[in-house]
Amino acid sequence: MPLYFLIIPLPDEVKDRLVAVQPRDIPGMRLAGREEMHLTLYSLGEIAPQDDEAVRKALASVKANAFTITISGVGRFQLEGEPQVLWAGVEGNPCLFALHHSIGAALTAAIGFQPEEHRYSPHITLARLNSPVPPDAVESYLEHNRGFLIPPVLLKRFVLYSSVAVDGVPQYREEAPFPLTPPTAPDGQGGNDNAGAELLMTIESGKNDRPLPEPDWRLQFSVRSLLVLTFAVAVWLSICRMVPQHIAVFLLGIILAAGATYSLIRLKRKVRGCRLRRLDRLAFAVLWTLTLFSWAFFYVVSVGPVVAVAHTAGIHDEPLRLFYAPVKWLHDLTPLAKPLEAYAEAWGWR
Repeated sequence: MPLYFLIIPLPDEVKDRLVAVQPRDIPGMRLAGREEMHLTLYSLGEIAPQDDEAVRKALASVKANAFTITISGVGRFQLEGEPQVLWAGVEGNPCLFALHHSIGAALTAAIGFQPEEHRYSPHITLARLNSPVPPDAVESYLEHNRGFLIPPVLLKRFVLYSSVAVDGVPQYREEAPFPLTPPTAPDGQGGNDNAGAELLMTIESGKNDRPLPEPDWRLQFSVRSLLVLTFAVAVWLSICRMVPQHIAVFLLGIILAAGATYSLIRLKRKVRGCRLRRLDRLAFAVLWTLTLFSWAFFYVVSVGPVVAVAHTAGIHDEPLRLFYAPVKWLHDLTPLAKPLEAYAEAWGWR
């Protein structure tokens, strides 16, 4: 049964440059053929016959603009038990990462595809070293070609490929191409070459008006569910008096602050390099606000145990005055005086 994967094909002139930079004098090495020189987006493995149409429809639904990449430098990586790989580097382009995410989200929704958890690292394989080689030979090759550079290359489509091994050599077949939206001149400027070049630069920088990839609702749902569950457990523990109420409140403060911060960090990584729409900016503002309130709540509830520990260690109130001054302000100027007094008293101080 064939194995399927998604790639972005490269122009012939780019492949010529990549072939020219392949190492030729390292023993135990298998050079990548020209047909293997592409930018891999996803390895899908085997696709069940009943999922074939759903996969193609999902891929056809992905909308993204054409963009450019710069191929720069050479390197290597090796996982334990795997052949050492020599590769040409691809400078990170926000549009490439957005396309990668959009495809993954579309396939997940269509057939329950599970993308790999590690961060996508775009590269082009040049060779595989299937047996131990002299370390100096590889180091010399990397040093000699560290300045390798191919100027920006416009990528116009991604392709569903299949691969079948024949006598140990993969045979590739193009199953279905999916074009990317070509860059067009802005309104009123016709086919002005300079305008087209400016638009390409805008696409390359990731500042186009293309919508963000669909958010990973499963992740967001999981984070929200964790926060709700934590709150419910804390209330339940407090009611059942399995732990003292003031300790339950302190633990709740820790988990709320950690959960909100985790959500914010994950969302920032998800949209890095993409232009935010108005609703996206509003969502970010709300999440920032919730995170700040969570940390403010954590600060207030942490005053109790911190001062209690300080008193136990023999530290007097004077050195702690600056630390709990905002809490004293809340006590004096807001209706929270009684709850704060009760909380402080539960920790053994007033």
